[in-house]
Amino acid sequence: KRARGEALGGDAPFGFVHVEGMLRKDPSEQAVIRKMRDLRSRGGTLREISGKLAKLGHYNRVGQPFQPTAISRILNR
Repeated sequence: KRARGEALGGDAPFGFVHVEGMLRKDPSEQAVIRKMRDLRSRGGTLREISGKLAKLGHYNRVGQPFQPTAISRILNR
């Protein structure tokens, strides 16, 4: 199922949404991931990235600042 892009259950990973049983990219969340990658490539620490995203108004799905651990998981997918 994963190879075909089908949803496997549970919440969609950050950057994706479930649409008719399939995983599709969420453009707004993909933009945040690109920002994370950009900040990391410029040498930013995970904690610095978390702070900069919050200052730019980018929060996780429950409206909280991204935790450094969550940023690490997103970037290492």
